[in-house]
Amino acid sequence: MHPDPKRAQKLLSGAAKRKRQGDSRKALAAYEEAARYAPQDASIVEQGVSLRSRLVRAQVEAAERDALAGR
Repeated sequence: MHPDPKRAQKLLSGAAKRKRQGDSRKALAAYEEAARYAPQDASIVEQGVSLRSRLVRAQVEAAERDALAGR
């Protein structure tokens, strides 16, 4: 895949829109694709990593709640 900063920015806009709409999984996919088109852009990579971290944390917290509830 060749760097394409314009395509990365378009994907970044789509990721932000999906995130606002509450579709974090699709937003993460868009951030990751944008990072492939602009690997030198640390802010894009950082946004994807940050969202992934929040998603993992939410899953862990939900699993802990289920475990404490005996599920």
